Amino acid sequence: MEVAVENLGLVIDKEHILEEITLHMESGHIYGFAGRNGSGKTMLMKCICGFIRPTDGQVRVDDRRIGEDLRYHSDGRAGSKA
Repeated sequence: MEVAVENLGLVIDKEHILEEITLHMESGHIYGFAGRNGSGKTMLMKCICGFIRPTDGQVRVDDRRIGEDLRYHSDGRAGSKA
């Protein structure tokens, strides 16, 4: 399994929470996010998990785009497209 984040951005109430985040994670490895309080770690994880729709960029899980190939539910969660 591979998770790819490409040029991810998140704006909430005109405040840039995440800007141009790009990373690739592959199965079989352990990853961690480090940073100060309020630096955007939790918001990045929520975007990756599909709990929050990013303003810019995209998240792919095994080449399936969250929000396109995997749709968002009315409550904001990502799930398989029907």
